[in-house]
Amino acid sequence: MPNLPAAAYEIRVEKSGFQTAVLSAFDLRVGQIARPTIMLTVGAVTESVSVRAEAPLLQSQSAEVGQVIDKSRSRTCH
Repeated sequence: MPNLPAAAYEIRVEKSGFQTAVLSAFDLRVGQIARPTIMLTVGAVTESVSVRAEAPLLQSQSAEVGQVIDKSRSRTCH
């Protein structure tokens, strides 16, 4: 990167499928052309899946059982 001011830099390199590489306290001096060597190590492939489900609400205050019966089921057969 041209025209960077002289300073101490931290260089961080990230790429999918590799471990992140960090070069701490890299000193860049006035007029210096720097070519730091950074090696990327193959990383483990990880995948995260989150599943969230909620249980149906239960009536916990009584032991009463209820059922809805529609008109077609309520007719008596002769």
